[in-house]
Amino acid sequence: SVFDEDGNEIVLCCDASDENGVNGTARPAAAAAARSMTDGAPAASFASRGGSCIVSPFGDVLAGPQWEDDEGLIFADVDMRECIRGRLDLDTAGSYSRGDSFKFSVQGLDLDPLPY
Repeated sequence: SVFDEDGNEIVLCCDASDENGVNGTARPAAAAAARSMTDGAPAASFASRGGSCIVSPFGDVLAGPQWEDDEGLIFADVDMRECIRGRLDLDTAGSYSRGDSFKFSVQGLDLDPLPY
């Protein structure tokens, strides 16, 4: 993650096995492992179709979604002040995250964790 000049944090996600913070496809070992799993043959279809998009704090889609395109890149101009305004509207990481204040429930949906 990086911080902009106003102190806003921008997070670029990566997979859990990415200990160096580098995209897994850019690492030779990861690319070799991926080739060995497919025996060098191209995949007949996408394992995950994608759907990457950039969404504003108010739910507006700014870019995307991008489907079945492993070479493309999406980008958008982002107003970081909207992030602050969005937190003033509903701060899910702040006081609204209190489990004693809010409970999510859907009639007919069992959200209890599975026993192990």
